[in-house]
Amino acid sequence: MLAKIINRLYRGDGHSFRSFYSGTSFRMWKDLMSHYSDLKADTKRMDHFTSLCVVLYEFLKDISLPNTMRISYIDLMKTPYDRQSELLQNYYFLCQCDRCMDENQIKYVHGATCLNKQCDEPVSIPWKEDCILVRKPEKKTEENGELATDNQTVEKIDENSALVAVNGNDSKEDALHCKECGTKYTEKHVDVFVKTMEFTHVHLQNMERASVAYVDVCQYCLDRQEGVLHPLNVMHAQTLDHAFDALIQVQLWEKACLYAEKLIPCFR
Repeated sequence: MLAKIINRLYRGDGHSFRSFYSGTSFRMWKDLMSHYSDLKADTKRMDHFTSLCVVLYEFLKDISLPNTMRISYIDLMKTPYDRQSELLQNYYFLCQCDRCMDENQIKYVHGATCLNKQCDEPVSIPWKEDCILVRKPEKKTEENGELATDNQTVEKIDENSALVAVNGNDSKEDALHCKECGTKYTEKHVDVFVKTMEFTHVHLQNMERASVAYVDVCQYCLDRQEGVLHPLNVMHAQTLDHAFDALIQVQLWEKACLYAEKLIPCFR
């Protein structure tokens, strides 16, 4: 089989063969071939590539870089669940990297700012029902012939994975105080957080559907998020990202740089 594949690719007739991996979806054999020659012949792409290399060199020449650099297949400014779903749909694997699965990473995703100004720990406050933050491999245990899931909030999606809702094992009392310093949230503070998350969610959805980011809308969201959402909260990061893009579009470079600096910790 491997010899047939190599022979077919060697003959260069990848444009005339297609292989179906579902009832309607297929890949052309040319997709397995090198696209290097096509890129070299594309003047516009090569000009863009050359310009990009010059810019990156000037930007990175004084920075100590690791021997190996990697790129992300997807937008990191999303919840682990959204990233995993996109990878599962487009690349057919359930990502279980540290950024997706580590509880120390997940707690920041929808975290609130601790009311204690000296504490940087995020506070977990439920803000909507069935808020799913991460997909986890299903742990199957048999009890009386039935499937049990170790007291987690789980919805089965296929044979090998499951959806896990945030705070599946936490009581309401645990979610309403900082686990690091013990500072408690009042009902008023919880209400402010929930309304801020809902408000931000609506405007992020609107901007995503419109494919346009508005500076004034982003700034209003950021004003409401100040002191409420944790700086590493994914919705706060998405708002900063939209604001950065909007300012670039209107060529307010210096202000855009201020937002870019605030975004840096969100990528780490």
